[in-house]
Amino acid sequence: MYVYWAFELLLIAGFATLLPAGAAKKPFCETCSRWYGELESLGLPVGRLSEARGAIERRDGPALAACITSSDECGVLTLWGCWGCRRADVRFRLEQITDTRHRERARKTLHEEMLPHTEAGPLLMSLLPQNHPGRPDVSMSSGATTEAGHSPQ
Repeated sequence: MYVYWAFELLLIAGFATLLPAGAAKKPFCETCSRWYGELESLGLPVGRLSEARGAIERRDGPALAACITSSDECGVLTLWGCWGCRRADVRFRLEQITDTRHRERARKTLHEEMLPHTEAGPLLMSLLPQNHPGRPDVSMSSGATTEAGHSPQ
């Protein structure tokens, strides 16, 4: 019977440890109390991965947009942001995709960076479609926003 209780204790302790750890890896917006939305599968050819990394580091939206294709040929750019308030930081992750010997796909992170919304604005303007809720206002990319994240009237 004690063995059963010990097993139960380990099981409960394992769940109590692993579940919050998994949630802690996901970005959270403290401003509006929402989990960040994820936008993935912006494909990049292998030859343009270093160019894309440089564009992120320079905050050059048009150069980054020029690197992206319609498929995930060998690289993926993933964005996380609060598409509700659009005032939280935005996480950019650039990954290289390789095939393993077992025909599985492995991802290697080449660059990951969390940018303040004022610095991420020009990149998001070039990457997100017109109707995407996370697309900043023109004034937002220059840093002039109101509390609600909209341009001043």
